[in-house]
Amino acid sequence: MFKVTIYTDGACIGNPGPMGIGFILQCNGHQLKVARYIGEGTNNVAELTAVIEAFKAIKNKKVHAVLHTDSQLVYGFLKGTSKARALRHYAEEMKKLAAEFGKLEVVKVTAHADDTMNNMVDKLARKAARTKKSFEERKTDQWLTMPDAFFPWKLYINNTLTDEANSLEDVRKILSREGLKFVAAQKGAEIKFVDTLDYTVLKIENGIFVWPEELKGKRYV
Repeated sequence: MFKVTIYTDGACIGNPGPMGIGFILQCNGHQLKVARYIGEGTNNVAELTAVIEAFKAIKNKKVHAVLHTDSQLVYGFLKGTSKARALRHYAEEMKKLAAEFGKLEVVKVTAHADDTMNNMVDKLARKAARTKKSFEERKTDQWLTMPDAFFPWKLYINNTLTDEANSLEDVRKILSREGLKFVAAQKGAEIKFVDTLDYTVLKIENGIFVWPEELKGKRYV
């Protein structure tokens, strides 16, 4: 079972006021860093939404997820010790997503202390709330280590839905079955690999692997 490390935080300017969320997902050398403006509301809503959106970003929940949070509210809801009727909708959605993981571990950290990653998601959330803008950053050491946590993919070949792949090995088998040769690009090649935390559609057009729009035409299959 793959381990996915999750850091989340929410921020609100004024409380109530502009809300921002920040989260970082790490798994097997891959990282997704997200800052997102989510409109007007309260700090508690931002804290809960950050966890919900981080959970949603993990497509395959059959993993060991380790959530780090400085929110007593989030920690209490997931441990079953917090009750807040006004936030019931958020709490129920968060717990429903949490129940889908193969295993979930919740770690309570101290806010604004010496936890580097927690401080980083705090900055992401605050920046999103302050600027009212969203952004994300992806980092991967090499595509060949793509963990099953980032699947399933729907596999399209020449615009026809061919199959669904639940692992990198499935991709190899499907390509072989369709008479397509799988060739992994070398690390450091011109193509900048992008992980698939939120890209669930994998396309192959005339032997060309197509990921997001900006990589169309880059041949590495």
